[in-house]
Amino acid sequence: MVAWIDDVVNSRLTERFAAARSRADVVVESLASMGIRVRVVGSLVNGRFALHSDVDFLIEECPRQLKYGIESIVESVMLDIPFDVIYGDEAEVV
Repeated sequence: MVAWIDDVVNSRLTERFAAARSRADVVVESLASMGIRVRVVGSLVNGRFALHSDVDFLIEECPRQLKYGIESIVESVMLDIPFDVIYGDEAEVV
């Protein structure tokens, strides 16, 4: 691959990672202020984040009445970065 193409890809990845990390921090802080216990899991925290990656949020605990409004809150912060919301009480553990 041409060196400048590698530079462009690496630059985009660096920018996307920074945006994803920053927005994920805002999501965690916003949800925590509402009494929702949430963690970021997956590629963003384990060093495998790529240009095609999404951000995974694990909802560990939340007030019942807020449960199904969480995704719209996350979407309003993440904007163009795809995400998944995983509800711990609904997840199958192997």
